[in-house]
Amino acid sequence: MRGLEIRWKQNLEKRRLEEQQALLALQEERKERDYREWRSEVQEERLRRRRLIAREEAQEKELLEWKTLELLGRDVLREEELKKKAAVEAAFQKSSVQRRQLEEQGILPSRVLQEAKVLAEEQRKTMEQVGPKQAEQELWDALMAKNRWARTQQMGSTHPTSREVSRWGFFAEKADRSPAVRR
Repeated sequence: MRGLEIRWKQNLEKRRLEEQQALLALQEERKERDYREWRSEVQEERLRRRRLIAREEAQEKELLEWKTLELLGRDVLREEELKKKAAVEAAFQKSSVQRRQLEEQGILPSRVLQEAKVLAEEQRKTMEQVGPKQAEQELWDALMAKNRWARTQQMGSTHPTSREVSRWGFFAEKADRSPAVRR
């Protein structure tokens, strides 16, 4: 009877240790995942700032170019209109060439256009069905990440600093040792 009780206690202790190890592994995994999320958020924020700076610099450069061109007596708005007109003409020429190529292959361009419209309509319907769900999921994920980050910030303020832990941890080690262990 005593042997059964001892084995039962050993099994109980073994299960408790396994549960602790599983819990620790889960906590480590959660910490790693939170760290990766935080790191990606920081990288995204840095990239966003760089894009904003680059955009502002491009706008400043464009204004400076406009002013210099106006000082030289050039009509900047007219030049912009001519560039747009040239782009439209180039697109028209390209579409004409593509139309001729399709006709040479025996394919009706109107049929290709109709198929593209049908495909676009199907994609639009799919996005109407999936879009709100996806947007809601992204919003939920962002909210969860924000809450996790706030929780870690809150927990960080209630715990002692790493310097305090190491200092007291050092003294705690010294206090735990008995005089018989010291040499």
